[in-house]
Amino acid sequence: TPRVAQTPPDALLAEVEASLRYFGGQDVFLRRLRAGLDALGMTASLAVAPTGLAALWLARGGGGSLEALPLEATGFDLDFFRDIGVATVGEALALPRDGLAQRCGSAIVDALDRACGRLPETYAFFAPPASFSARLELPGEAAHAEALLFPARRLLAQLEGLLAARHEGLRAFTLR
Repeated sequence: TPRVAQTPPDALLAEVEASLRYFGGQDVFLRRLRAGLDALGMTASLAVAPTGLAALWLARGGGGSLEALPLEATGFDLDFFRDIGVATVGEALALPRDGLAQRCGSAIVDALDRACGRLPETYAFFAPPASFSARLELPGEAAHAEALLFPARRLLAQLEGLLAARHEGLRAFTLR
């Protein structure tokens, strides 16, 4: 998908609904995404939800349902919620909205509404660079071409990701 947004400090949100049919459904898509991340040597928590904020919270909270998710996954200041015995997103959603806004501010109510799809979300989507250049330092001198296969595959996987994000291809490239 070309619709990827960085959410500081450590997350990416990707709008993938339009791509699911191409990949054969959500399960196949998630398996291929996990395999691609593994091939790049990356670890990630993956979650799928109708809104980006809900997916972010689910990824941080270990999955499950939004309502059962511990409030810690939201990044909210939890002192007020602990004082009144509220521990999950579902319990926070059940609180009277006016009272919650008075005590915690409208930002928390707005975040809950964005996670549930009641308010629109806006993200600055990533624009991939116009050209690709990557380096990979080898641990030592490579005397045979076979020693270059693993690092070359890793670099080519990165190039493949860029080309897929740009919906482009290539006819030739140089590997030095």
